[in-house]
Amino acid sequence: MDLKRDSNQIAEIIKNFEEIYQRYKSALYSKIPIVYTGPDLRTIAECSKGAELYFGIDRDSLIGMDATKLYENESIRNEIVKELDKKDVIVKGISFTGNRYAEVTITKRRDENNNVIGTLGIAIDKTYEREWKQKASNHLLNILQTLYNTIELKTKWIKGHSDGVAKYSVVLAKEFGYDLYKIYRYARLHDIGKLKIAEKLLDSPKKFKEKNPIAIHAREGDLILELHLTTLGYPYDTLLKNIVRHHHEYFNGKGYPDRKKGEEIPLEARIVGIADAYEAMIAGRPYRKKRSKEEAIKELKRCAGTQFDPKLTDKFIKYLKREEP
Repeated sequence: MDLKRDSNQIAEIIKNFEEIYQRYKSALYSKIPIVYTGPDLRTIAECSKGAELYFGIDRDSLIGMDATKLYENESIRNEIVKELDKKDVIVKGISFTGNRYAEVTITKRRDENNNVIGTLGIAIDKTYEREWKQKASNHLLNILQTLYNTIELKTKWIKGHSDGVAKYSVVLAKEFGYDLYKIYRYARLHDIGKLKIAEKLLDSPKKFKEKNPIAIHAREGDLILELHLTTLGYPYDTLLKNIVRHHHEYFNGKGYPDRKKGEEIPLEARIVGIADAYEAMIAGRPYRKKRSKEEAIKELKRCAGTQFDPKLTDKFIKYLKREEP
């Protein structure tokens, strides 16, 4: 027996234990939201003081809680757990309950045999940064909306078109749990791509046939927003993107710009597509006479299943017959 060697090993073990313990202890008292989970990668085993404050839940309630309950969208956490099977995860931005928003790093914890014994999740709060970016984004969208309004004012036949489309879009969106303020606001921007089209071309699109520049406005609108929002670091809401880019996709796959078909087309785009077509029909165009409500309904019925989602079309027609004079 080598007492000196054994005592040195014991001293080294104690030293390492003390270092680990101090790191663990300091983590628990940290103001940063830190959450440990157990081997199932979901059940919270320990948390920091910062986590209690951040989530507004005391430690005793947090421990043993399913971590998915902290997330605004539980499916997000489920996706993270799947990703953890392959690697550690960094989520640039995620919403928690209580209107909190953070950047999250989740790393797997392992024992001395390299077995996964849980996760360590650290959240860096980005709530105020997100709010600031959202305000800046809204300000920019207001500017773009004002620019588009000048087209409506100068081109009589589309004056009030975006407001009408927004109104009808809200009617259809009500039962689907959307934020109706966003639907109204984003539907008003559905034709923002027309900022790229010369005003004189708007009044006579038929002569351009397959080269009709109006047919590219959905894609151009998406590019405008991509350029002005994401390159400035502002959030580009997926709801807005879907409405602007896909409101001219057809249910049979023959629309533009991406030839999406059926339910591949985002629901909000299918909603705005119907609202857009109806408003255009009852308002008229230089190349097409104004239609009565009855004529427009007949056309909606004719195009249900080809251009329009048939179920949404049926709902909209019922609304028109019930509510519209």
